[in-house]
Amino acid sequence: MAKRKRLTKKQRERRNRWLLRALIVFLIFIGGYLTGRQDINLREIQAKLDETFIQIEEQIKNKNRPLKDSNTQGSGTSQIHLFDVGQGSSTLYIASDGTSVLVDTGRYDDSEKKIISYLDQYIGLGEEIDLLIFTHNDSDHIGHGDLVLEYFDVQEVWMNGMDHTSKVYEELLDTLLQKDVEYAEPKAGEQFSRGAFDIQVLHPAKDSPKKDPNDESIITRIVFDNLSVMTSGDASIPRENDVLKRNFNLKADLLILGHHGAKNSSGEQWLEAIQPKMAFYQAGVNNSYGHPSPDTLERAKNAGIPVYGTDEYGTISLYIDELGEIRMETEK
Repeated sequence: MAKRKRLTKKQRERRNRWLLRALIVFLIFIGGYLTGRQDINLREIQAKLDETFIQIEEQIKNKNRPLKDSNTQGSGTSQIHLFDVGQGSSTLYIASDGTSVLVDTGRYDDSEKKIISYLDQYIGLGEEIDLLIFTHNDSDHIGHGDLVLEYFDVQEVWMNGMDHTSKVYEELLDTLLQKDVEYAEPKAGEQFSRGAFDIQVLHPAKDSPKKDPNDESIITRIVFDNLSVMTSGDASIPRENDVLKRNFNLKADLLILGHHGAKNSSGEQWLEAIQPKMAFYQAGVNNSYGHPSPDTLERAKNAGIPVYGTDEYGTISLYIDELGEIRMETEK
């Protein structure tokens, strides 16, 4: 059975506009017929309709503006949501100007499709996601990425350029090709601005050998509203060391531990260079991989870095006010 696609907000508005327009024209003709009028001027009707729809659209925009702030904990507040998607990764960043960046989309085998519910809660079905970054193409990072592209108005997608043989990856590519979305494969040393976001790409390098999918993860330092976050997908300690050798500014307020807190990521030198105030990981409860590794947690503890994970706390939400104060809310 073919998937049923949901219309985006723009498509729904376009559909509703034409339905309403057709209904008004029909009622005018019926009214003219019943009153015996034969002098109905279609051009005048069209002009009046255009003027009316402009007024209606402007009223709707004005009416909806305050509603957008209802999920942002007050104007001027930035948000970070580390979604509880089991043994997978997905993090949503929302800046104070409303710009949004989504990094990864969780697991492929989540029958509840939690990623859609989470994004509906914080973005709204059919609403805009300015940038979607797939750190790499493992199925626990691109799960239901095709549905995210269908249900939300994604403006731009980044991928690492390394193919995968999974059906999940094929479905994501098929959907991506159907959508009018900007696409890029960023490389180390490039910097981008998207609304309030300044994004520094640290890996992979242009000459990367493309041997290990995890080690090709897109590593980024994301800065918005005077807050900086380091995220590295599933890259290993050797790749972290490659980034260290390039002499980038790596210091960040927050750190997403690499590879769900695995032993072979988030090495001592990496933690020392970033010096985060807090670190986070996303992992499933009692997962078979043993994530997070006790070794990784010990390294963070020795560096004086408090660590929070979705296996223990559920979805973790951070709200950052204009003064840079961070308030954390957890699902559990």
